[in-house]
Amino acid sequence: LYGSIIMGALVAFSAQPQSDSTRRQRLLDTTLMFRPDPNTIAVAAMGFDEMVADVTWVRTILTFGERYDTDDSTAWREWLISMIDVAATLDPQWSTVYQYGGGMLRVAGEIDASTALLVRCSEKLPDLPWCPFAVGMNLYLNKHDSAGAAEWIAKAAKKPGAPSWWSS
Repeated sequence: LYGSIIMGALVAFSAQPQSDSTRRQRLLDTTLMFRPDPNTIAVAAMGFDEMVADVTWVRTILTFGERYDTDDSTAWREWLISMIDVAATLDPQWSTVYQYGGGMLRVAGEIDASTALLVRCSEKLPDLPWCPFAVGMNLYLNKHDSAGAAEWIAKAAKKPGAPSWWSS
């Protein structure tokens, strides 16, 4: 009996380094495990919507900086869309989320998500000329939709503060 226990302990002890090595090689990437639902986060924020939006935004831009051009996985792009959506939902008047978030989504190859976010910006911040202009540019450069682009850029050109050359 004691011999079996000692033998079992020796086998377990000798197998441990191999087990540790295998475990380290297969560690999960936990950065992208949390994909929040904007409505759930809004409830969990308990009235501190802008603060939670700020924290979400900082995490989003830091992860974008780490992963852009090094990670082409669908999971990270879905995570990026989700996080930007949370920030925009929690603080719908924060133009930075729309402007930079739309740009991040565009360079990550998520043109439809970028365009949807910029359209949302146009609805939430109707006096901001940049968002409809960016929608137009997304349509023109990435979707090859000249007619749609012209409509959006014409809308942008009519906004207060729009550069005069947009109307041309």
